Amino acid sequence: MYLEKKINSNAILVKDQMGVEQIVLGKGIAFAVGKDGWVNQSLIEKSFTLDNPEKIMLFREMISKIPLEHIQFTETVVQLIKSELQKEISPNIYITLTDHISFTIRRSANNQLVKNILLSEIKTFYTEEFQVSMQIVKKMNHEFNLTLAEDEAGFIAMHIVNAELGENDSNQSIKIMTIVKKIMSLILAETQLDLDESSLDYSRLLVHIKFFSQRIVYQKQWDDKESDDLFHHNFKESKAYKLTKKIVKIINETYDIDISNEEINYLTIHINRLLHRKIDS
Repeated sequence: MYLEKKINSNAILVKDQMGVEQIVLGKGIAFAVGKDGWVNQSLIEKSFTLDNPEKIMLFREMISKIPLEHIQFTETVVQLIKSELQKEISPNIYITLTDHISFTIRRSANNQLVKNILLSEIKTFYTEEFQVSMQIVKKMNHEFNLTLAEDEAGFIAMHIVNAELGENDSNQSIKIMTIVKKIMSLILAETQLDLDESSLDYSRLLVHIKFFSQRIVYQKQWDDKESDDLFHHNFKESKAYKLTKKIVKIINETYDIDISNEEINYLTIHINRLLHRKIDS
């Protein structure tokens, strides 16, 4: 690979043999480029290949202002996230999380800690992501001599959720979380179910509602019209269907989202299953 541009002493923009642009990091790597522009690859500690020129430009600008140890720390925790969650994570997380972690370290040094007003919802609806984030916070505290707590873990968890959804900002994931909370609260209130948040029934319902909310927000709703006749025969007059229609009405009025018949069927079936468990118990 050969040099395209020096970003700082520890980061350079290069092109590989296939002409693909990468940002590579390494201690003092910018000083070890040969006169012919070829890069000493033994000094490369990490390389980033992003999926469009705009992201490369954004990352290049960002890392020119961020200490190398912050970038290296983020790389370590991204590997932890991937290992713990075993989910597909967008490479955009290298941009968003690096920027966030570096800013948090600087802000914490000035004792400027921020309250996370969504912490309770994040802990409830994104439990796995929050648990990993608590590990990251402990690492940050140890590595950089900080005293961060659950509020920061909540912020990091949202960056992880955004990366799982392929998002660069938190607007959509916050909307999803708000919809999930609204639906869960309505179901529990209307059915008068007393579900333990650690129970299998609660966890199963939460998973279904999260996926349902993600699909309607991203307009990737299910389309299975063949199931309509069977559904109407079995569920049209059910309590679950009436509750689902109430949920759909609230979502439509609050978020201006139209929900397909197939998604209504899907939600009704899962609410009905929950109601039958209540009866059986």
